Amino acid sequence: MLPPSFFMQKLFMRFLYCTLILLVAETIYPFTWKKVLEKNGIEVYRKVPSTQGLYEFRARGVIDASIERVMSLIQNVYYMKDWVSGVSESKMLYRNFNNQSYDLPLEKMFTILYARVKLKWPVKDRDFVLKAKVRKVENGLRVDLRPTIFRKYPKKSDAIRMKRIHIEVYLFRIKNNRTWIDYRIFADPAGVIPTFLVNLLIPRESYKTILGLRKLVKTAPRFYAMEKLIRVKLGFEENSKQ
Repeated sequence: MLPPSFFMQKLFMRFLYCTLILLVAETIYPFTWKKVLEKNGIEVYRKVPSTQGLYEFRARGVIDASIERVMSLIQNVYYMKDWVSGVSESKMLYRNFNNQSYDLPLEKMFTILYARVKLKWPVKDRDFVLKAKVRKVENGLRVDLRPTIFRKYPKKSDAIRMKRIHIEVYLFRIKNNRTWIDYRIFADPAGVIPTFLVNLLIPRESYKTILGLRKLVKTAPRFYAMEKLIRVKLGFEENSKQ
């Protein structure tokens, strides 16, 4: 009878072979998105890995609410922990506009925010400080969140600050006053978390993020002044403070 180590070695070689085949295939087609999950009308895709082997992911689906309703909740940093899966704490650090900023161009508006991701012991929590900027695209909006330095909110000793994270949220107005969302994320948690585990978890978390936003639009209060500002900025309503 062959020793157990022989079968383990054989299994490992098969795993290595399959992994190499996938990497070669994605090297040949480097700019394609590959669907990895589809459930409840939500599609999750991954893109060719970075040099560290980390994937970029995107989740897409329909939100049964207007684009101004969805955007008013996304820009309200307090609610980030209620729809972005894994976030346990979120707060706004600085913002250069309010719900009456009709004269400030959309592309000049920005928010600096802090968020913390809760992880199971003994792994340290992750946190990040991002600068969120918004710009108009055809029939919708794009929210771009990238790391920034905010000296009034330094690193914490009980969390690892993520320096390589990029989130893009595309919102498009569709028929019946609903919103099509395209949520994209690339995140390097740093530290000693294995790359394969990150690539395994983020698709599920991206899916749960869209689910979280679907739930939030039904339960959170309305922010009518901010919704009106968004409609004006998108050209859906006359530019008026009345």
